[in-house]
Amino acid sequence: MKRQIPIPTHHANGEPTHWPEMILTTCKRKGLGGDWIDIIRPDKIDQRGVCNEKYDLKIHHIVPADFECDPGDDIEFLAVTPEGEKFPFAPLVKCTSNQHLHIQYGIWTRRYRPWIDHSMLFSELSGLRATSKELEFAKNEGFESMEELANVHLASMNPFRGRLIHWTNKLY
Repeated sequence: MKRQIPIPTHHANGEPTHWPEMILTTCKRKGLGGDWIDIIRPDKIDQRGVCNEKYDLKIHHIVPADFECDPGDDIEFLAVTPEGEKFPFAPLVKCTSNQHLHIQYGIWTRRYRPWIDHSMLFSELSGLRATSKELEFAKNEGFESMEELANVHLASMNPFRGRLIHWTNKLY
């Protein structure tokens, strides 16, 4: 079954997410999907940056908890502009897995903690600092930090409950 995943091109504050470019870079580096070069809209996506591998990888995407996408389903990525325009920007890729995600602010640790599949993502104790694995998780989602990720996803719901949709073999 084909599932469409909307990928915002910009954050609510107007700054570009570069998520389409990061997903395309992932497809290119990992050999996912088919021919993608003809799909890119150069007026909306930085084709040169993708070809030059300027962007980091984005290997999963956070979706609402009720979003359905099962392993083996085809994923069609749709870029969504601030004006509401939607267009496909990458080849179809297969969903490899999905995981339940819960992000909550810890009053004792004074930081955001991700839980995946109903258990704390990382048990490593780090006091008030984010663990290296939490930072890896945030970067794989297209953010520089857990705080940046939480500011986007907890804006509408605290705690945040959703799902991670994967198109590579990385699991947490």
